[in-house]
Amino acid sequence: MSKRYSASIIELEGESVLRLRDEQTDCTVDIAPGIGMNVIRYARGGRDIILPPLSLAQLRRWPTRFGIPVLSPPGRVSGGRFQYAGRSYQLPLTHGPHHVHGEIGRLPWELKRHGASAAEGAFAEAVYAYDRDPQRYAYFPHKLECRLTYSVRDGDLYLQGSAFNGGECTVPLALGFHPYFVFSGGLKDVVLYAPPCAEWPRDGEGQAAGLPVPTGLTQRLEEGLPLGEMNSDLAFLRLESKESVWVIEDRPAARRLLLRTDPLFSNMVLFKPSWANAISLEPHSCVPDACNLPWDGEETGARGLDSGSARLFSWSIQVNER
Repeated sequence: MSKRYSASIIELEGESVLRLRDEQTDCTVDIAPGIGMNVIRYARGGRDIILPPLSLAQLRRWPTRFGIPVLSPPGRVSGGRFQYAGRSYQLPLTHGPHHVHGEIGRLPWELKRHGASAAEGAFAEAVYAYDRDPQRYAYFPHKLECRLTYSVRDGDLYLQGSAFNGGECTVPLALGFHPYFVFSGGLKDVVLYAPPCAEWPRDGEGQAAGLPVPTGLTQRLEEGLPLGEMNSDLAFLRLESKESVWVIEDRPAARRLLLRTDPLFSNMVLFKPSWANAISLEPHSCVPDACNLPWDGEETGARGLDSGSARLFSWSIQVNER
């Protein structure tokens, strides 16, 4: 095991939690495999980068309000119903008359390995497979396996993932993450810089109501938008480049956070929670409710994974102290 990096399992409120450490940057990442493989803590130098829950009991009650939840499918599915490749699906209703954010972000994942080395940093890998979960397999009958590897290197957080279809028919693939970036100062002193993007217009229920277009918000994001001046608590954005870099300039903390996402994540949802001094930048593979929208998958991001195929994806959070 590396002297600089370490990976261990600790007990926290009766839950086995993975702790990844980088001693040189005083970086700690805690991950709860039993609660959706959620990154419940990411801190450097004693300062939180990601919003932690006050307790694991709080996280179990609100599994998508803290840390970095995994979403599949991301966002709302109207009525919990959708069709893809000639097949109909009915998901459980988890938010009033709708299904929201999927369930794998609150369920146990199978820990495969964890460790540390000078080359790999501190790392942990876990798997969720629908066919090994009878309750979820009953409404999503696919041999879809999701594999996530989190690693800490030089105080930065990296995610390498894959989705593998071991079944005989095409699987609808919809994936997202929900990191909550937390700040000690006011949002008026935090500036967000976005790559070129367009905004999805939304209807009265908050769903996409037309194809994305440039707006005043997207222009301001490219120039740098103080988060205190963001007029809405929610925005759906489609990225114009295959890979993207989002920059959060946290002026009171004298640091910059860089969120890098790969081409799978063609959409980004911006969300300002009411319960914390934070902003969530949510990389999504598709716009919410993509399969129920009247546009093709090239526009919405709705896509399938063929039998025997795998899709790799990645993102990272890098911290530049000043």
